[in-house]
Amino acid sequence: MRGPKGEIGLPGVPGLDGRDGLPGEPGLDGIPGRNGLDGTPGMDGLSGFNGSAGKDGRDGIDGIPGTKGEKGARGPPGLRGIAGPRGRRGKNGTPGDAGLPGICAYRVNNESVTELLIAPSIAGADGSRRRERRPIVVREGDNLRLRCQAEGEPLPQVEWTRSDGGVIPVGQWKDGSVTGRMLNLTHVHRVHTGTYICEAYNGIPPNANKTFTVEVHFDPYIRVKKWKVGVHNGSTAKLECDVEAFPLAVTYWEDEHGLLLENSTKYSIFYHQDHDSVWKSVMSISIFNVDRADIGDYHCVAKNELSITRGLVKLYEIDPNLHHPSTGSEESLTFGPDPPSFTDLFDLCPPRAECEECPKTPKCAEGRGALFGLSVEQYGNVTYPGFRNRSSDCMLAAVGKPVYHRHTDSIYGSWMRDPHPADPQQEPRFWTTNPADPMRLFEFADKNRYRKNQASKNYTLPVPFVGNSHVVYNGSFYYHHKGHQRIIRYDLLTGSYSSVAVPAVATEGQNFLYRVSMDYIDFNTDDNGLWAIYGLPVNNNTVVMKLDPWSLKVEYSWNIPLSHKKFGDLFITCGVLYAIDSATERDTKIRFAFDLYRKRLLDVDLPFNNPFRMTTMLGYNFDTKEIYSWDNGNQLTYPVKVIDIGYNTPDEDRSAADSSQHFPAAEDVHIDPLSSRFS
Repeated sequence: MRGPKGEIGLPGVPGLDGRDGLPGEPGLDGIPGRNGLDGTPGMDGLSGFNGSAGKDGRDGIDGIPGTKGEKGARGPPGLRGIAGPRGRRGKNGTPGDAGLPGICAYRVNNESVTELLIAPSIAGADGSRRRERRPIVVREGDNLRLRCQAEGEPLPQVEWTRSDGGVIPVGQWKDGSVTGRMLNLTHVHRVHTGTYICEAYNGIPPNANKTFTVEVHFDPYIRVKKWKVGVHNGSTAKLECDVEAFPLAVTYWEDEHGLLLENSTKYSIFYHQDHDSVWKSVMSISIFNVDRADIGDYHCVAKNELSITRGLVKLYEIDPNLHHPSTGSEESLTFGPDPPSFTDLFDLCPPRAECEECPKTPKCAEGRGALFGLSVEQYGNVTYPGFRNRSSDCMLAAVGKPVYHRHTDSIYGSWMRDPHPADPQQEPRFWTTNPADPMRLFEFADKNRYRKNQASKNYTLPVPFVGNSHVVYNGSFYYHHKGHQRIIRYDLLTGSYSSVAVPAVATEGQNFLYRVSMDYIDFNTDDNGLWAIYGLPVNNNTVVMKLDPWSLKVEYSWNIPLSHKKFGDLFITCGVLYAIDSATERDTKIRFAFDLYRKRLLDVDLPFNNPFRMTTMLGYNFDTKEIYSWDNGNQLTYPVKVIDIGYNTPDEDRSAADSSQHFPAAEDVHIDPLSSRFS
């Protein structure tokens, strides 16, 4: 280093070491090197130890059997075995010859009898050497006569019986035995098929017997008790037909296309022969897993040598979610010629000639049937406000078969629907009462709950009721106050009630309105409003009261000189009072009809059926056009048909207080085949 004058100066003192710099970042990994060469093989290891001994192997298969050796010597006989069971009994031997009739001598009161006494005998009678007799074949409807000629001393009596112990139908009578040498079977019926024995006896043993076997031939006859069978998809249907035929018929089933049905996975056919009557049988078919293709008509067919008969059964689809009760009273169908009616020999005589002019019997003035000369007046000395003209002039033309709805274990009761509901939502509701609980009214929301007896609401009444002929009308319950001469109107919505007095009505004792009822007042409704029927205890006259359903004001009262106890029940339709003859006879009639508006009798003669023979409640529902009844605990409805009477009530006659009166002025067997042409 040089100074100012260019001289070289001395070197300076070395500076201090600098600080270490910051470490640099690590460098990138280098590229891996190549694999090294394989090492030298190691030396062989030492030998291992010996393994443990293995398990024993399985047994080998048997070898092929060797050849059979020679037969050995016979051994000594064994001990005798136990005796076997006893064999079957052999057939009876051939009967020997019949002995000759003996001659019996008797002593009566220690005196010898000189007369010859001979036991009875019948030509061809059943004896030890009995010959096989062919049956007597006769067509149904022919006349058959069987003779039994018995001899003996004294002269024998002859009695006819059936071998099976059954009765012998002779005309309208069924006899256990018939006395006489001849048995007349007039218009032979299929039930006459069987074996008949005539027995002759005169007190001298032994008795003589002769047997006749009768076969009645007739065309096949089919009765279908249930000709409509409802079934839902996937279930099993059973169809059944009762068959009567002789000679026995060949039976089979056909579908609606005439195809023969046979046993398969789809069909099961069953045939049952009656053990008591050879000509009766039952044929049935079960249809499994029913689908829509199975719905239709089925024919049960019976065929014998006389003719062929086809029955009909209809299979229809039903909803499984709905209840379909069985009434047990469904009308059956029959196919084939009907059997003849039972006829006596004396019925074959021609009828007696009737006189040309027979006087007609006048109609009775009271009781069953149409009444003549019935004087109907206003009841009481009260001025009534009168009533409106009726909605329609109609009368009953027909009453249908009863329809079953429910059963209750009580002879008496009431079930009702409101024919004119104040609220349309009340239309499907039902109401019932129980005489044993006179403070309650039971309400059911719909028919399903009613049939299951599941009440949706119970009303506690302000005062108890009596009887069971109540009504529900326009949202109110009308009933007779127990022990009082009053009618109660109970509002179902608000619970309020009102009442009206009923003069001279019975309130206790046995003076009921009808013979089998427990009513003192019978309530009715029709399209004209509210009615009440009751009896007068002093003379048993019948009073019909027309009421305003809202105010309970009496619009008019009829005093009918008719004993209410002479009828089974009364009801009102279209302003006409009807009566059924009996409430306890299965088949009865409606033969009394009185037009309350015109005060005149109407000519009616309608059949009516009490299937359980104890109708204790009857009423008309003009909305559904049905008669409601309580028959021995069974709740039924009867569809009705109404027709126009043919006149209209004028407006000026609304009060009806002074309306005019109008009233309506030598072999054992003989067969007569000609008798088979019976009608």
